[in-house]
Amino acid sequence: MNTIDEMSRLVRNAEIPTGVIDGELVALDLARGDCFGMDKVGTVIWTLICEPIQVATIIDRLVEEYDVDRESCANDVLPFLGELAEAGLVRVLEE
Repeated sequence: MNTIDEMSRLVRNAEIPTGVIDGELVALDLARGDCFGMDKVGTVIWTLICEPIQVATIIDRLVEEYDVDRESCANDVLPFLGELAEAGLVRVLEE
């Protein structure tokens, strides 16, 4: 598996069905039988990765939208994106 860093480009797996319940996104991996819930920030990230996007751009947009410094945001976002990739919810695009 590829390591995700700020230069990585990601896109969500379009084959994963999703829905919003009580303002939070739920993604269902039917092949694995897994269900993933995402909080408000996770839902914003999911929306951003509907098209291929660089991780640095995701972080920049979150810093603009929320009261968080860039380093803290990156420290939270990078592991989250890694979990999404490991679960097959996002694809890391080759450069």
